Amino acid sequence: MIVRPAEARDNDALCRMEEKSVQGTQIKLTVRRRDYFFRAKHFRDSVLMVAEDNGVLLGVMGMAFQRLRVGGTFHKGALIFDWRANPEVSDRGLNPVMGRIWVALDAVAKDRGVEFLFGLVKKDNVRSKRILTRGGAQFVGTRKFYLFPVTRRRRVAAGVEVLDDYDFAEDRRLVAEHYRDYDLVPDWTSGEETLSRKYCRGLIRCGQTSIRLWDSSEDYQKIAVSIPWYYSAARPVVQALRGLLPLPRIPAPGDVVRTWDVYDPIVHSQGELCEVMRAANNLAMEANADYLVVTADTREKELTAFCKRAIASLEYEILLKPLVEVPAITKTYCDIRWL
Repeated sequence: MIVRPAEARDNDALCRMEEKSVQGTQIKLTVRRRDYFFRAKHFRDSVLMVAEDNGVLLGVMGMAFQRLRVGGTFHKGALIFDWRANPEVSDRGLNPVMGRIWVALDAVAKDRGVEFLFGLVKKDNVRSKRILTRGGAQFVGTRKFYLFPVTRRRRVAAGVEVLDDYDFAEDRRLVAEHYRDYDLVPDWTSGEETLSRKYCRGLIRCGQTSIRLWDSSEDYQKIAVSIPWYYSAARPVVQALRGLLPLPRIPAPGDVVRTWDVYDPIVHSQGELCEVMRAANNLAMEANADYLVVTADTREKELTAFCKRAIASLEYEILLKPLVEVPAITKTYCDIRWL
């Protein structure tokens, strides 16, 4: 087995690997990408490493280099992302394969002067967490992802603004100012960190509260593989009533489940947040999206209180592996490009 940088010729094999990695408990989903490297391309400086044996890819892991604020000062960090093991060669074992890639990326990070590695790991992913902790990682917080179904059109208060053409640089400045006391915030004002406007679906404002919408479904499709029998039985009734009642869409096996992410929320009040989320629902409905996803650090009290209205949530732990001494991580920001 060798560990090497991923190349363009690996794309089809990596996409197949991900599509065969079914996720979820009740509704099981898989992911279909056109370009496995699309997330890596969000960053100016990133690398994907693969483990290969006799021409067969066994696993992959990515690393993106970012300048991030921790404890009030900027440090060189490296995001660990797109961690996948090939389910068709599970006899090789997850631990040796992913452990080898982790060690290789750790060496790259040290050579590049990285001060810490970080990422998000599903809370119940015991095997992955074991690999990471053996490699020196620790868990420093929890981030929840909340699922809000897109339903019929909702009434929105006067004064809510929905903008698709706005001063992007000025908005980045406002976001940086709002999150000035958070950790893991990129240096948005340096010109080195950029968001692709390709995925941005609008800025919604009400009073002093605002949210932004992100849609990567063109490059990153979630496909329903199977659903519980009781969802299948209820599906025709729910579909018939969706025009009258605020009910979620229940996918059939093979359907694309389209999600939009709500990112960089600036929350002034629960009432204003409720209004911008209603407007987001309407915008997503017009685009045939199925769900809005909101993420919050569990230490963000205002946002997590609102998210109790969600129909479901997933918990991820924030991993950190210091390579030099860095300040303690407190309440964290989430860069939409990490997701």
